[in-house]
Amino acid sequence: MRTVRALLIGAGALLMAYAAWLLVRDQTAPQLVQVGEWAAAAVVVHDAVLAPLTLAVGWLVQGRLPASAARAVAIALTLVGTVAIAAFAVLTRSHQGGSNGTLLDRDYPIGLLAVTLVVIGTVAVTAAVAPAVHRLRRSRGWRG
Repeated sequence: MRTVRALLIGAGALLMAYAAWLLVRDQTAPQLVQVGEWAAAAVVVHDAVLAPLTLAVGWLVQGRLPASAARAVAIALTLVGTVAIAAFAVLTRSHQGGSNGTLLDRDYPIGLLAVTLVVIGTVAVTAAVAPAVHRLRRSRGWRG
């Protein structure tokens, strides 16, 4: 497992370096400033909105739900919240007026709903199956 983790970290670092190189190579100075503004806004939104909401949900479900269900709720809400924050610009129609030519002519709210349903379904199925998988692993002596 240590080797797999090291390979994944290395691949991630290489991909980030390549993306940074492409960004610097292909963008103008004003575009780089906009990228920096969006990156700073992402940190602020995470620290001011997503992290406190995640903590609040965790606090609310702790003790009221079984541990596995509480974990599933926290995971689902964290994933959906992250996607919703990332989709903020398109969901609020801040792309109208021609300022963002990268957006496709799609129904983004329906897309967010579809992603939300897939996340909730996947987390629910995983939470339902996990106890049985855990019991099976323990019965066979697996410790990984």
